[in-house]
Amino acid sequence: MIRMGDRPGIARAIDSLGGQGAKLYLAFALKQIRKLKEEEAPPGTAISELIEIYDDLIESAEKRAAWDPDPACTHVHFVAGDSFAGLMKAALKQLNWKGTHKLIILPDNYAIGPLGELDSYEGRKARRDWFQDHISEDCEVFDDSDEEYKQLLDRVSKIPHQAKAIVWTSRNACERIGMLHAVRLMSGRPNGLAVYDTCQICEELINSPDVTHRFKYSGGDSGKPSADGTCPYGR
Repeated sequence: MIRMGDRPGIARAIDSLGGQGAKLYLAFALKQIRKLKEEEAPPGTAISELIEIYDDLIESAEKRAAWDPDPACTHVHFVAGDSFAGLMKAALKQLNWKGTHKLIILPDNYAIGPLGELDSYEGRKARRDWFQDHISEDCEVFDDSDEEYKQLLDRVSKIPHQAKAIVWTSRNACERIGMLHAVRLMSGRPNGLAVYDTCQICEELINSPDVTHRFKYSGGDSGKPSADGTCPYGR
């Protein structure tokens, strides 16, 4: 529980953490405190490490919050995955649109696992259980899936009525299903909605009679054109 007397930046940083993220930060902080208590390292070193944790946590929360929908935004972009999100942020900054164009990132890997009834606790639990049974390295991460979904719904609820929602997709299962999920999240809202296929847009921009480029992923790795004049882009 965040007390009223806490600084807004600290409260926002704590609220932005999922359970696993909070555990990692707490473990690291306790490690430095133990060093101070047991004099395992010079006080200055441990204190510097604690300050670094603080700066990292506050800065990360502020950077994330800067891209959340706000009352002044005119467009909200839905993107699947952190990789494409980073490219989208860079593009919006370059266009000087950061103040009016905001981002909602769909971090889930929609290409695998059960997808039924993701808007219900039972559906999300079934998906989390599947990952715990089949993808062992993601077990701890998916412990936070329900909290992440609540944060996603909170961001969607902050989209002002005048803002246009733009959903980006491409030719792979993760982004296609992410697009469907985004459209589902926006159903019943008064906002304008548009869906753009990054693969199609890029191909229309750069293809020529001599070379045909094929894309599969938004922001995927590129390759050289093959002997038959085609260039398969993607991972």
